[in-house]
Amino acid sequence: MYNPFRRKPKLEEILYETHKKICWEDIFKERTRWENIKVFFSFTIWDKLDTIIRKAIKFPKTLIAFTPIIWNDRDFDYAYLNDIIVFKLRRMANGIEKYGMCEKSDEVVKELRYHADWLENAEELVWDDLKAGDLNSTVYQQVYNSIGHSIEGWWD
Repeated sequence: MYNPFRRKPKLEEILYETHKKICWEDIFKERTRWENIKVFFSFTIWDKLDTIIRKAIKFPKTLIAFTPIIWNDRDFDYAYLNDIIVFKLRRMANGIEKYGMCEKSDEVVKELRYHADWLENAEELVWDDLKAGDLNSTVYQQVYNSIGHSIEGWWD
């Protein structure tokens, strides 16, 4: 029966489902039924259990690291948002530097720290523009445009 309110799947969902079917078909090809059952449970249960254990260990560390930032956060000023973003950019830079998660880790770390420094100093740059008589300072717009332009390349 036709349902006019049914949501159409997005292209990403279709591609993901197609990729998932292809992967499972490759895995289950030329195996007995019992081997297929063992493979299925090893992929689903153990991977999920491993993920849960890793998250349970990592979450308290992350919560403790973010506690001072969250404690000082207020909803009425954009400067607090900038503090959170600067903290996150520096934390990501330290993680990529420590674990080397991508091919060009050194460049990514430099870029992350550059953006964090630029955003941290943006308020001073805005005040300098205001003192010079420029009431339409675009410093924050430039910083966020630069971050938005380069963010997708940080995990390649």
